[in-house]
Amino acid sequence: MIQRFDIGFLGGGQLARMSIQAAQRMGLRCLSLDPGADTPASQIAASIVGPLGDPKKIAEILRRCDRVTLENEFILADDIEEACEIAKVPESKVIPIIGSLDTIQDKLRQRKALIKAGVPSPRAVALESDPANAIEKIGFPMMIKTRFGGYDGKGAMCARTYEELEKARSLWDGGGWLAEEFVPFARELAVMVYIGASGSGCFPTMEPVRVTAIGMLGSLKDRPGESRVYDALVAVLKETSFGARSRAISSLAQYGNPAAMSLLDPFRTHSLVFFREAAEQAIASLGSHR
Repeated sequence: MIQRFDIGFLGGGQLARMSIQAAQRMGLRCLSLDPGADTPASQIAASIVGPLGDPKKIAEILRRCDRVTLENEFILADDIEEACEIAKVPESKVIPIIGSLDTIQDKLRQRKALIKAGVPSPRAVALESDPANAIEKIGFPMMIKTRFGGYDGKGAMCARTYEELEKARSLWDGGGWLAEEFVPFARELAVMVYIGASGSGCFPTMEPVRVTAIGMLGSLKDRPGESRVYDALVAVLKETSFGARSRAISSLAQYGNPAAMSLLDPFRTHSLVFFREAAEQAIASLGSHR
């Protein structure tokens, strides 16, 4: 007899692991699908090894689980829809709704959906081989972003002038990119929304406390022979969070070790303008410590 599970996860990384841990505390049985045999999720629950883009493997998860969800949004909605047909199960077994997943996988379609729903969102248009429409509708500076697969700064850059836009033509000339209104970065906020059988809502908007803590590290000094504070700030530079990295740059300037200048130098040519500006200011400050 084939073992059945309460929840199936498409993806077996750290996010799936944390969700599985919460489910297990409620007595739920979980199964994950991932290309790797040894994953964070497989270490604590049953798993299947297979490509995340293989509808047949996804169908196996659908057959064995009462509900199926995703670790992230990068599994194509079309593949999941095909998997439902193969498994002969209703699309309602998948959470979130496949139509919603299809919307957020295209950032331009997502922007239009948010604006239609009355959610404040930067204006965005398709970036075609002839960028005249984007220049007219958006103007400079503009953000250019890949419509599919980008995240945390990957597949995004700021074009402040026509020359910078043309310099990046090799990225967007083939289509699949958008031009978006530039919004100056001030602070990082987080909000979590939920929807369920009993209703929907959202939790209060929060500013990540850790970002504030990173800002405080710059005022601390290591004891002679130690480098724990400095090393912690350097480690944050390798993370994906915009807010954390931006705050670490300014904290390293406050810490005052000129050795950080070489680590900050790559940010001077970063695609995002607020990173470039923060790095320029930090390097100028550190240069005065020499």
